[in-house]
Amino acid sequence: MAQTRKKKQRRVRKRRIQRGGNPSIPIFIISWNQYTYLKDLVEQLLEYPKLQIYIIDNQSTYEPLVKYLNEIDSRVKVLRQDVNHGHKVYEMEHILKFIDELGVTKYIVTDPDLKLNSKMPRDFIDRLSKLSDKYKKNKVGLALDITRNIDLTRKLDDTNQSFADNERQYWLKPIENTEGYELYDAPIDTTFALINKSYRIIGGLHNSIRVAGDFTCVHRPWLIDFKDELIPGEHEFYIGNGNKSTTLNRWRIT
Repeated sequence: MAQTRKKKQRRVRKRRIQRGGNPSIPIFIISWNQYTYLKDLVEQLLEYPKLQIYIIDNQSTYEPLVKYLNEIDSRVKVLRQDVNHGHKVYEMEHILKFIDELGVTKYIVTDPDLKLNSKMPRDFIDRLSKLSDKYKKNKVGLALDITRNIDLTRKLDDTNQSFADNERQYWLKPIENTEGYELYDAPIDTTFALINKSYRIIGGLHNSIRVAGDFTCVHRPWLIDFKDELIPGEHEFYIGNGNKSTTLNRWRIT
């Protein structure tokens, strides 16, 4: 009897680990010629149980990345694009149709150049999902750290602000709550944002929340030593092949 009970307990624990508290909400990573960032983010996500990971690749030509996409295709799904549609590819009709065919009302979009917080709860997707329902938000995503090792010399072209100066505006409207979260009323684009199709942008205004605290992540290109994390020649290839669909025209990342 005791042995049977222990086996049953092990099966229950195994199911809990496999579920990890995360519902079947697919994650779409937008990819274009950023090998190191994409590889690292995928490895971080694979540490969480049973996540559905899709890579939307905008016709990358960087050879190490092309090779990696071929190798990783057995573990995640790669949606290869015929052209570079830019970072808004997730809003294109054929991608939205693909998401609709998955039969989900919630999904996550993100850029690859993020380092997730090691303190983030294992059931973080479930938590983001519940926050979107509680506050009836179209987007709930991760806040960006502006306190550590950020390069203050590089500027935003159209305002001449540093990364941190520009980002501070998204930390000005805290949302009081009783669950212990650090929440901010702020727009969010593709910084690991959960999109809830049940709620739409109202009157052209954002309808989103940024989650800070243990959910705060690092935008790696903002770091002082960001080039040291890349393989030789990777950044130069990315810069040399930049076009209007990238953020390179706004940020002076050289």
